[in-house]
Amino acid sequence: MITFKKRKIENFEFLEHPRVLRSYFPFGLQNLLPRQLRIIIHKLIKSKNNKIFFNEAEATAIENKLTENNKDSNPNFSNLIFNTHDIDSIYGFTAIEDLLKLENDYNIKSIWFVNYAAVCNQKQSLKIIEKLLNAGAEIGLHDIIHDFKTPYLDEINIRKKLDSARSFCEKYKIIAYRSAGLFRTKKMFEILKDYFKIDSSIPAFLVSNRGACYRLNPFKISDILEIPVTAPMDSDLIFADLSEQEMLDCLKKYYILIDKFNGCITQVTYTEPHFFGNKKYFTIYKKVLELLLSHKKIRLFRELITN
Repeated sequence: MITFKKRKIENFEFLEHPRVLRSYFPFGLQNLLPRQLRIIIHKLIKSKNNKIFFNEAEATAIENKLTENNKDSNPNFSNLIFNTHDIDSIYGFTAIEDLLKLENDYNIKSIWFVNYAAVCNQKQSLKIIEKLLNAGAEIGLHDIIHDFKTPYLDEINIRKKLDSARSFCEKYKIIAYRSAGLFRTKKMFEILKDYFKIDSSIPAFLVSNRGACYRLNPFKISDILEIPVTAPMDSDLIFADLSEQEMLDCLKKYYILIDKFNGCITQVTYTEPHFFGNKKYFTIYKKVLELLLSHKKIRLFRELITN
């Protein structure tokens, strides 16, 4: 049986003050803006904050943090890979069936985090959710509305938002949560434990100015299992203006570093048409899947939970 170390919530970097939303406010209105305008705004914001590569001094500092925070890592986690998708809006559903077919060709099962506003009362979107489940995939909840505000609400309103999706979560056996934009607060985690068994809202590395925990394995936080995002997301790679080969080389370096500390690989790709949900990125996505499969077996979050 796999055991998980429990960590004090004070030991991790959170994005506690709503001021962090100011630069993201325009994209927080994404569902009210034309898609092409959303793409332009998002690219400007992300490219400004993107930090995939590190100089020698920064790399040494990162390895020191990883050494300190992963010295008691369970070597069993070196066999774990989680391939996850974020579905931010209704536009993200257009590519899911094609992505699913591609993953079926590799016999890969993924975790699909769906934003509740993108699926609520959307019959076609719900049909696609059913197809994912029938294919053996796992469904997670990717916040209620993709406006980055949930963690900063008071407890009553956070619970009100989560309660609005309770029947959806029960119907589709959702046990995992990921916040919009990976924004998070201590209060959010203290509340999440009443709704979910797993969270995946903390990045391991300081890639997109969202704080970092520098832990590469699942761990307990506020009585919920945290599975940190340990690899650069597709948006990080795209907004760094990398070529296809540079994207793969970048991921390889991160995977090697994760392996060095017996960590698990948690990969995130978006299904939106301006990310890997666009068919022009399918070739590189296939190579990412092949790279993942060359390392380890891909697992689902629910496999870590024993009842």
